[in-house]
Amino acid sequence: MELTKEQIEKFWADKVEADKKHRERNKRHKEIQGLFNSSKLTALNPLWHTDIIDIDLSKQRENLRDDLLEDGFTILQDIDIELLFDKMPSGNPELFREKNLYNDDLNDWKISDVIDNWLNNVKLIPPTILVIDKVIDNSIEDTCQIFPTDGKHRINVAYYYGATTIPIFVVNKQLEKIKTILNLK
Repeated sequence: MELTKEQIEKFWADKVEADKKHRERNKRHKEIQGLFNSSKLTALNPLWHTDIIDIDLSKQRENLRDDLLEDGFTILQDIDIELLFDKMPSGNPELFREKNLYNDDLNDWKISDVIDNWLNNVKLIPPTILVIDKVIDNSIEDTCQIFPTDGKHRINVAYYYGATTIPIFVVNKQLEKIKTILNLK
C-alpha cells in the first residue's frame, strides 16, 4: 500500500503534535512531582462531575463495554470511601490506605494529571465502580465485591488529600446490586 504525499505529511504533522503534547505533559508531571516532593502540595480539593449531563464518556480513558452501558448509568453521591475500600477484593484497599502517591512507577504521570486538573479547578469523572460478577466475567460465581475499573488514580489522590466521601459512577445494570453491597437505600 502506497501513501500519498498528503497522507505522509499528515502522519508527520500528527506525530510532531503528539510528541509536543507528550513533552509538555512530561514537563508538567515533573513540576507537580517536584512540588509534591518538596511538600508544597499540602492541600487539594477533589472536584467531580456530579451531574450525568456533564459526563462525556469519550473522555474516559477506559471506556466501558457497550453491553454494560446499554441501560445507562448513575452517579451515586457521597459514598464513604472507607466503606468502598472495605467492599473491594483483598489487596486493593491496602494499596489505597498506604497513602502513597508516587512510586517511581510508569503510571505516576496519571497521578500528576489528576493533581494538575484539580489544581486548575477541572472536574473529573467519578471513579467507575463495578461488581465483579458474571456480568463482567462469566468464569466466576456471583460475589459481593466491587472494584474500581476506572479511576483508581483519582481515588488515590482524593484519599491521600483527605477525602472521606466521593461520588462513584455506576452502570444501571448493576445499580441495585451496588446499592445493596454499600448498604444504600
